[in-house]
Amino acid sequence: MEKYTVTGNDFISLPTITADGKIKEITFLYMGVKGMFDLSGDDDVPFLQSTLSVDGVPLQGRAREEKIGFWVPRFTTDFSGGSLEQTILTPPSERGFFLRLRYVNHSQQPQMVKLGAMGRWARAQRIINEKDEVEQPKRLDYGWQNAPVFFIKTVAPLFCFSFLTNEDSQCRAACNGRFAEYSFQRGGVVSAGDSLTLTLAFGLGYDGVAAVTSALEMLRQTYDSLLQKTTRFLMERTVKTGNLLADERLHYNLFFCYFFAAGRALDTEEFAMMTSRSPRYYVSAAYWDRDSLLWAFPAILQVDEQRAKEMLRYVFTRQIHNVGEHSRYIDGTLLEPGFELDELCAPILALCRYVQKTQDVDFLTAGYVTDGVRQILQKLLAKKHPTLALYETFLYPSDDMRNQPYLTYDNVLVWAVWKGLAECYHNQSIAAFITDFGEDFCQKWQSFAQETADAVLTHCILSVHPKNSKPFFIFVWGIDGEGNSEMYDEPPGSLALLPYLGLCEKENEVYQNTLRCLYAKDYAYSFTDQPFSELGCAHYPKPWVLSYCNSVLAQRDADRIIEQMLQMPMDNGLACESVSEKDGWVTSGAAFATCAGFYAYALMMYYEKRQFSKQ
Repeated sequence: MEKYTVTGNDFISLPTITADGKIKEITFLYMGVKGMFDLSGDDDVPFLQSTLSVDGVPLQGRAREEKIGFWVPRFTTDFSGGSLEQTILTPPSERGFFLRLRYVNHSQQPQMVKLGAMGRWARAQRIINEKDEVEQPKRLDYGWQNAPVFFIKTVAPLFCFSFLTNEDSQCRAACNGRFAEYSFQRGGVVSAGDSLTLTLAFGLGYDGVAAVTSALEMLRQTYDSLLQKTTRFLMERTVKTGNLLADERLHYNLFFCYFFAAGRALDTEEFAMMTSRSPRYYVSAAYWDRDSLLWAFPAILQVDEQRAKEMLRYVFTRQIHNVGEHSRYIDGTLLEPGFELDELCAPILALCRYVQKTQDVDFLTAGYVTDGVRQILQKLLAKKHPTLALYETFLYPSDDMRNQPYLTYDNVLVWAVWKGLAECYHNQSIAAFITDFGEDFCQKWQSFAQETADAVLTHCILSVHPKNSKPFFIFVWGIDGEGNSEMYDEPPGSLALLPYLGLCEKENEVYQNTLRCLYAKDYAYSFTDQPFSELGCAHYPKPWVLSYCNSVLAQRDADRIIEQMLQMPMDNGLACESVSEKDGWVTSGAAFATCAGFYAYALMMYYEKRQFSKQ
């Protein structure tokens, strides 16, 4: 498998940086096209790469990578007479990035060094799950500072980018409509022990002025200053575990979630959330309530409460109209229809989690929040069984079509919704809720919670009668309310999470019986006794990374599971949908940014519990 790394900020993502530091493509969100653009090179020339010659000889070599602050990639390549250091810096609030090159002469003689960067813009694609080629010709003009500006134009410019450096260097640019090429080179004699640098700023903008000044503003702030600011920003959001490998895995996935599961649109600067800003993920640049709020949100809340609040603000404004529907565009309009109960519950569960952690009760009374909660509850009540306190779904947590409408896991989420709302809105007087539920609305919600819990414990438990042993009880996956049920499980919404959600203790006999059935060798999606041994499902029958997270959060054999989580390479260290049971490499869903958040959160909770138990 190709080795690669990633980096990015709120405005720009670099989703495919090769092991030797080549930038193959960039992506950025664009509200006007409901998704993101991807700009890339081709098979011959990447979007941007470094070049080096010493005494007239072009040099290439195997690079080693380190990450500054667990996120900023730095590549170092050693040669017989010197070394090349390449850093790709994406300052969090900037519309661009730095490519910083530094050659050091380690020989005893002066060297004639030519240090540069070159690349090709060959493709522009709009991505929302699938890739659509932008057919407009690519153009080149020269803007302020005589900087080359590359762009696509319809009636007006669609987007523009530019490169700028404040060092003495040569710039060449050309464009023939099909592709654009550019190169920058700085040369000079480097004495023994001295160095030569080239600092190239890439700027992105709606038009040429914005693109050039995006690059210029970074140069004015200076590379060193922005590196310090970026490092400080990252360090303020770290949660040390005491385990070096765990720290690296946790924070690489945390920052991947932070910057690839959310960002700002170039054209409107609006904050938006999505499954992944990487085109490597098979349904990238679209929004799911479940993915963003059940998987990504808990980790972000742990390290950045203001960003968590911004996530909720986006959900309760842009995304609330179609809440609970399968998937949406980043502007909130419907992408894939199909009701999912777990997705309807997700915004309220995230809201309650936020308020419980921050005690920001004023946020609960914001008009758009109460309107959103009311809308969700109205949809929820419309899905209630005619006589049972259970609520139906149309699609499973995997997004696959249901066999049974009343899922145990989904209804435990409903229980948590009623319970969480009753606790958060206690002592609040909200006219909208009084209108719908009466003066004692919190008591009614508490009553609804108890009724749903009782219904789950009454109707979603089945007696199993094996041939050669005593009968026992298990939680079933789902029922139809007419006596039929299904034994099954899905990592995106697993029965393993019942203790984590609070319905029962992990020692509960019915829960333990359920796990024994799911992890039995004869269960179709169990990988027990394999080197990587978690559960899969029909959506993709391999061990899911989410299943590893579920086990850790439910404290199921957590020490062994954590060891596997740190060992499995996944997608070059990033969370993915599923992995091979043999070697732990990605088998589906590469660059799964919201899952990376859940992976980081599971590690946080595991090491937090260990540290607490030692006190």
